[in-house]
Amino acid sequence: MARRAAVQNTTTLDANAWIEAAFDALAEGGIDAVRVDPLAKNLGVTRGSFYWHFADRAALHTAMLKEWRKRQSYQVGTRIESQTSSPNERLKRTLALPNSSPRAKRGAAIEIAIRLWSRRDAEA
Repeated sequence: MARRAAVQNTTTLDANAWIEAAFDALAEGGIDAVRVDPLAKNLGVTRGSFYWHFADRAALHTAMLKEWRKRQSYQVGTRIESQTSSPNERLKRTLALPNSSPRAKRGAAIEIAIRLWSRRDAEA
């Protein structure tokens, strides 16, 4: 994994690195794939690093949802609204957002996984 190599070359691992790794796992295998041991292994660190940043797995889930909401609500909405004021034009621009880039595919996979997660977890 490219992300793993990039993380291993840094001197510290912050909570955001754990959240991004959790999003990768979520996109690939759903919420059940977001587990401490596999994440630590992919990041090349011990479980202790996880517990330095999060009290437990539920705290990671909460942080993931907070970050997801921030990204979905603010980034896309702000970008579209700054380009036009017409509701019809905003809708057209939203629907025309690129969807074939690796970033867009990852975002779509995360979106689907969160929607599936929300079927069994009220917080999601």
